[in-house]
Amino acid sequence: MQVRVKVYRLSQEGRWDDKGAGYVSVEFLNQCEAPGLVVVSEENHGKPLMVHRIRRDVPYHRQGEDTIISWQDPEFGTEVALSFQESVGCDSIWNELGALHPEVFGGGPGARRRGCVDEFESVTSVSGEEPGGPCAVELPPPLMANLEELARVLNEAGLHQREALAAQLLQCDYIPKVLKMFETCEDLEDRAALVNIYRVVRGMIMLTDSALLEELLKEQHVIPVVGALEYDPDVPVHIRHREFLRDKALFKEVVPVTDEKVKAKIHQTYRIQYLKDVILPRVLDDQAFTTMMSLVLFNNMDVVCALGRDEKFLPELFRQLQEGAIGDQHWADLVAFLQEFCSLLRHLQPALRQQLYAKLVELGLYRVLTRVMKEGKTGMRLKVADILLSAVQQDGQSLRLFLVDQPDHELFFLLVRELTEGADYGLSEQIMDVIRTMLDPETMDQGASDKKIIDIFYEKHLSSLVEALGSGLGGAGQRQDRCLAAPSRGLILELLRFCVQHHTYNIKYYVLKNNVLEKVLTLLRVPEKWLVVAALRFVRTCVAEKDDFYNRYLMRNNLFEPVVDLFIANGERYNLLNSTVIELMEFIRKENIKALIVHIVEKFYHKLQAVTYVDTFAQLKQKYDQSMERGGGGFTDGFGPVLGSASNRRDPREMDRDEEDYFRDAGEETDIMPATAMAIAPAAAMGGPVSNGPLSNACDVRLVPYEEDEDEEAKPEGQLHGGGQVATSPGVSNDQGSKRHPERASPEGSFKRSKPR
Repeated sequence: MQVRVKVYRLSQEGRWDDKGAGYVSVEFLNQCEAPGLVVVSEENHGKPLMVHRIRRDVPYHRQGEDTIISWQDPEFGTEVALSFQESVGCDSIWNELGALHPEVFGGGPGARRRGCVDEFESVTSVSGEEPGGPCAVELPPPLMANLEELARVLNEAGLHQREALAAQLLQCDYIPKVLKMFETCEDLEDRAALVNIYRVVRGMIMLTDSALLEELLKEQHVIPVVGALEYDPDVPVHIRHREFLRDKALFKEVVPVTDEKVKAKIHQTYRIQYLKDVILPRVLDDQAFTTMMSLVLFNNMDVVCALGRDEKFLPELFRQLQEGAIGDQHWADLVAFLQEFCSLLRHLQPALRQQLYAKLVELGLYRVLTRVMKEGKTGMRLKVADILLSAVQQDGQSLRLFLVDQPDHELFFLLVRELTEGADYGLSEQIMDVIRTMLDPETMDQGASDKKIIDIFYEKHLSSLVEALGSGLGGAGQRQDRCLAAPSRGLILELLRFCVQHHTYNIKYYVLKNNVLEKVLTLLRVPEKWLVVAALRFVRTCVAEKDDFYNRYLMRNNLFEPVVDLFIANGERYNLLNSTVIELMEFIRKENIKALIVHIVEKFYHKLQAVTYVDTFAQLKQKYDQSMERGGGGFTDGFGPVLGSASNRRDPREMDRDEEDYFRDAGEETDIMPATAMAIAPAAAMGGPVSNGPLSNACDVRLVPYEEDEDEEAKPEGQLHGGGQVATSPGVSNDQGSKRHPERASPEGSFKRSKPR
């Protein structure tokens, strides 16, 4: 039968990395002439996810609810685990392993690799050798006189001896006898003996055997074990770990847990983490740390699964969340528990994770989160953001469905409001990640709800984000009383860049209608240089699309002018701003975006030709001259049809041809785009001239002064002295050009929507 598994590998950071799902079998490996475990990917048929040679010197363990087999892989130098979809499949593979090496596995489910111990006097090694062989090792009887020898044996054990030593320690009450000696030595205040017992207990832990570690941390053993570890001779101050675990580390049940086994798992997990992070971080090696992390992970998975199966636990949790008072400490504990529960779900297998998320949503997960976002304090909203991020990454479809169906899309509104009004940057950053992941076409199934969530974002929420970019900025970038923090502006810019890269039709229409590029370029006046660079990166993203629509928009509205003037005002200072503009020009040159090359050279080369410390601008001029010598190469003056390259993004969600025609016609037939009356002066801090008037000044005002072109008389009707264009719209005459362009609804039926990209 096919046995489905997921392959996990423990990273150096202590996280279990999911390497994919597939089907496992025990096969003979021709290359190494030995049996091995082979996992074949279920997505890429025939491609192996993992090939592992079964070795006698590698301990294999069954963990969880008999659905996980793990081992320390010597080839990778880290822990590897196979998580089986069904326990029957795990039994089948485990039995095959036992049939190959019965002396190692014991031949049955749940068997572990143990040596044969006879009351501490003799041992048969796990490799089948008698005592005295090269791998044979014996533990001395647990007596006071043998403490020093016992500590030496445990701490000097080789890799191949550890399993045999762990097997002996688990036999014949060896551990209780050692811990009894500790209590005796502490009563006698025998400092030398206590130091030896510390080394003995530390040596037991460093054997990195999961069964031994579980035994040491049992309820009846954990306090004396921790007490023995208090006598570290290298720590000058005696730290009372037992007192902390007994009196201060209190178990708080926000919702009563009725299953005693689950409670025991929770206690054990906490003790392992305390041991790892507080008592022994200085002495743990990588293998011991990995073993502890494995135990913590598998214990957490067992606890989450058990609580998910409990018919009363989750319903009671959500009942208290929905009825409790928001300012109450118990209610805050409930939200914190929900956050931890959702974060642990990501470690489960997809089918089980999906099932539990569906149960949470059915019980009212998103309704509770809406309430917290609306009424909770910053700390509570941070927890909600973390829950939402876990949800959208693991089960984004359920969140999109809720946001689409919720009356007035309240949760969506609250998330956007956090970006535009929130004062906590950490919270805003998490919210931005949630929105970006939720709007990512790569994570969607392209159903009706997926398309609807993007439409809702563009129709109801994006305007508030774009308006917030320039809000509170007076002349020369001076801030007014109410102003969005610079980090929040940066996050909004990142979200806009994401939209340009992944949404084709929606963002184009929005840019066309709402002067997005002009509003972004107002940030060139702010004093934060990194935010100025972020605005330039947005322009760079639009150019990188190599789309005729963006190119025509940039040229028609003369939006390279503030960029060039800012670059000139920066002088020869070698900084990020300087490098960003040069890289933008170099990209245009290398990608041979002909229309932009003509536009930049003809309008700005007289300003840029003095820049000689890089050859970018000279090469731009050279490419322009070569094209002119060949008869123009299909160039125009930058305001008519442009023969540019098509968008560099082509996938099943690309725009229909008639949608491309719509945007092309919009640029050629009507001047509905904003004017360069909104031209932007560089900040005074950059050393350049600064505008004193509002962005919507009369069309004959030049915010950035420069020398007149010789061919000024030939400017087309409506063009500004600075080379810009007066925006006109149906029903608005040119004598009204000094006013802001009024809001217009697009003509019905003039375009059709396409799937987001």
